[in-house]
Amino acid sequence: FAAVRELNLTISSGEFFTLVGPSGCGKTTSLRMLAGFEQPTTGEIWIDGQNVTSLPPYRRPVNTVFQNYALFPHMTVAQNVAFGMTVTSRARLFTREAREQRVREALDLVQLGGYDDRRPGQLSGGQQQRVALARALINRPAVLLLDEPLAALDRKLRREMQIELQNLQRDVGITFLLVTHDQEEALSMSDRVCVMREGRIVQSGSPRELYDKPVNRY
Repeated sequence: FAAVRELNLTISSGEFFTLVGPSGCGKTTSLRMLAGFEQPTTGEIWIDGQNVTSLPPYRRPVNTVFQNYALFPHMTVAQNVAFGMTVTSRARLFTREAREQRVREALDLVQLGGYDDRRPGQLSGGQQQRVALARALINRPAVLLLDEPLAALDRKLRREMQIELQNLQRDVGITFLLVTHDQEEALSMSDRVCVMREGRIVQSGSPRELYDKPVNRY
């Protein structure tokens, strides 16, 4: 079984790019290959001018926000956010004061200043989402991978987080790659959208191009 076939894709630096399609279309596998959790059978993956095809996840300039957030329940918000800095190859370069400063900046960025000592269980779903974003952004990756991060939120909170994600992406200027099955989410948030079906790209273009000029009935 081939989850992804003939995927040839270029994403610009600083772009908000979205892979959209139904379950089983290959979008999550594509994201996992970029993250380093899956190895492509053939081909190469380049990020920021570097061939990362054979590199393990922790050596790639990417961070991932998962659908279930994957926060550590026994750690405080500050400890969760700082965790990413402790497992990088550059961890020893950061003093305790530098780590604390970066954590404060990351929490301010996602509007959670003052929540340092709370545990994930004391936060709402939207706040947990922001903690996961802060933890992913603290290492300043070249690419932020978002694996259906809004799927667990109710409709009103989901819409609010869509707007916050767009604003956050503009503020930090990092390339965002979002995976979703929600068409409205893809079209309203992205600079460019790639529609996938059965492991292949059906069409890629701006939301306006996809809406006004679909290449086929699908």
